[in-house]
Amino acid sequence: MNQEQCEQQYDYELNFEYLGNCRITYENYTPTQEEEVKLSDLDSQFLDNFKIEDDSKYFLYKVESDDSYFGLELKFNVRSADQLMQINQISENSLYEGITIKIPRKQSVPSYEQIKNQEQKQENLLDSFQYTYNKFFDINYVTTLGYIKGKLTVHEDVLFFDPDYNNLGNEKIMQEAKLKNVQQLQFQILLKNVIKVTKREFPACIQLGSKEIFKMHFIEIHLQTKRSKVALIQLIDVEQLSELMDSINSVLVSYFPPTPNKIIETPTKPQLKTLLPFYYNNDQKLEQNIQLAFEKLMGSNSFISYLNSESEIIDQTIFMMVACYIPTIFKSQRWTLLYSSTLNGSSIKTLMRNTQYSQPVVLFIRDLDKYLFGAYLSDGIQKSQDHFYGTGESFLFTFKNTQSLTVYNWINQNNFITLCDENGLAIGCGDKYGLYVDSEIYHGYSHYCETFGNEVLSSKENFVINRMEIWGIIQG
Repeated sequence: MNQEQCEQQYDYELNFEYLGNCRITYENYTPTQEEEVKLSDLDSQFLDNFKIEDDSKYFLYKVESDDSYFGLELKFNVRSADQLMQINQISENSLYEGITIKIPRKQSVPSYEQIKNQEQKQENLLDSFQYTYNKFFDINYVTTLGYIKGKLTVHEDVLFFDPDYNNLGNEKIMQEAKLKNVQQLQFQILLKNVIKVTKREFPACIQLGSKEIFKMHFIEIHLQTKRSKVALIQLIDVEQLSELMDSINSVLVSYFPPTPNKIIETPTKPQLKTLLPFYYNNDQKLEQNIQLAFEKLMGSNSFISYLNSESEIIDQTIFMMVACYIPTIFKSQRWTLLYSSTLNGSSIKTLMRNTQYSQPVVLFIRDLDKYLFGAYLSDGIQKSQDHFYGTGESFLFTFKNTQSLTVYNWINQNNFITLCDENGLAIGCGDKYGLYVDSEIYHGYSHYCETFGNEVLSSKENFVINRMEIWGIIQG
């Protein structure tokens, strides 16, 4: 009989004694009265640090991608972020998607008046958070390491920035800064630390053969904590510039009312503080810092993406705006016209033949309503034999009928980037294609797709092509 069988056969504890000759004998062991020690018999001084955790006080919660300590405080009415960190024994940088944490349950049964008061306070807080002072903007957080893409939330007493978890550029910045998770790129700025907010234009790209300057718009947030700091952000949608400035000024006016003796403090968030991982010193020249950040983004001081051929539907400025979103290695290359529906005819076979040896390519389409839109395709256009190909560097974009560019990057929901055969060209997929062009390069349609999470790019879902061009890189 082996040891395991013995343990299964007897309920009582056993002592093992080795007698030699590979024989093990077993004898019964019964604890004596003196050896039976209970925790309750110990002196209280030995129990000061011993507490049996009551699991009934907590419930388990799986952290989601958009969760933050402040969000969990609001969602579950937790006293503070410090309480969550202490209960779960985690640091402020250890809250990431997928981990399971303990959330404290509400203890005791409050009185009716307490319940009503708490409900009223929470209702007022949620109302202000959801409706009054809560606006979102897509921005670039400008640092000397590059541009961190994400979303800015303007709240009643704080500005939050959450970086895009799926952005490849953000991942590169994390690697350079040796950061462990993308949450370390977040910032939060308390309005009580803000001195002023200003906007400025900066000449980012100079167009070849012209004195015209391609300007980029930045917002400087000047704040004073232990030292003077400047947070620099850039709006992705320039048309929202006035709205963002108005939103920030509105909450600043609410936070600092005309009566100077009264400053609104929010008692529900006493633990919040200004956290700014990347900032500029107030006494330095911001233009120089912006230039360094821009050069880091573009890859070199000599960045200019220019067209080596004539175009019927775009100009140098339009192309440079799209080129800002392509990988750095291709930014300063010479781009030439590989296919034109006017010059080369309306045939998908001609299109594939003209573009099969070029990677990457940029596709531009102008419909009859003069909407301009298209795609950047990292792996070019080629006959794909009934399967999708391409990488997450690809993206869809649209100017609509304006000079404002909207870009839809890959959102990591599927890998249906590009499909091309004799029947047509499709980019992005889900229930429908994000962008589709038929074999005659005449009709097409655009629809929301899970690949890029895009809106309709054209004037309406089904469109007629007025002009279509595909641009690629000339090597050498």
